Amino acid sequence: MTAPGTSGEPDGGGGGGGTSPGTSAGGEAPAPPAIELRGATCHYRTRAGVVRAVDGIDLEVRPGECVAVMGPSGSGKSTLLALLGGLEQASSGTVEVLGTDWSTLSSEGRARFRRQRIGFVFQDLGLLPFLTAAENVAFGTGLSGAAVTLDPRETLEHLGLTTQLDRLPDQLSGGERGRVAIGRGLAHKPQLVLGDEPTGSLDAEASDLTITYFLRAVRGLQATAVVVTHDPDVAVRFDRTVRLRDGRVVGGHVVGTHVIGGGRCSGTCCGRCGVTPSGRWPRSPASPWPSPSSPTPPSSSTAPAGR
Repeated sequence: MTAPGTSGEPDGGGGGGGTSPGTSAGGEAPAPPAIELRGATCHYRTRAGVVRAVDGIDLEVRPGECVAVMGPSGSGKSTLLALLGGLEQASSGTVEVLGTDWSTLSSEGRARFRRQRIGFVFQDLGLLPFLTAAENVAFGTGLSGAAVTLDPRETLEHLGLTTQLDRLPDQLSGGERGRVAIGRGLAHKPQLVLGDEPTGSLDAEASDLTITYFLRAVRGLQATAVVVTHDPDVAVRFDRTVRLRDGRVVGGHVVGTHVIGGGRCSGTCCGRCGVTPSGRWPRSPASPWPSPSSPTPPSSSTAPAGR
């Protein structure tokens, strides 16, 4: 893949102008949901009784939509991600991802589907300590078996890691390691990206920079993303926030339509959350990176360390 010339610092904010995710520019009917849950449950039996980790969730996520999931500990956030990623099977109800019902796939089929069509980015990152940043990304693309992938070194350069390509993970800051994990999760060009607290261990500045690069890359690939976070400053950067409690959806905030826990804001921005939606940056099927006319991102020497 040949990317346009100079990388740009994206705005990475919630969606606003232009065509909404899942809707064509010509005004045709919206595409089928990228994610569709109907009455989905995931229950566990323990000595203390049944744990209803996910307890009857109905949820739709449009293609290209970036959704944050929030809720207190034990509300079912991580279990929901596991259902979406096919790592757990629903006890009842249906979980369809990218047009495929997980229950129709064999164990081998689920593994192949995950490798080729889903990207994962987690808080513990899971980088291999004996591989460099570029080698960690290359290892991930090799495992995916995807026919078309992004160049590992170029991917990291566009994540602001030009001078860190050949460094081992313990030679990187926390924020830099997080961006390597993002590169590894996206370099096989997945259609769906799942993240469980990818900025949870970072300070505020490093978290902001990391989520900016994450959203730029996801939207550039025209992928769908669902990310669990406890940080409201991270959540408001997404198109929508879904809130869970006791395994159920209890409310949310949609940037653009400004639905907040059942209430509504008016106008072009949301005064209750401080989000000012802006247009999406240029993108094409060939490259997730901005055009050469985009402004230059901050150099790695001035980026927050995030340790």
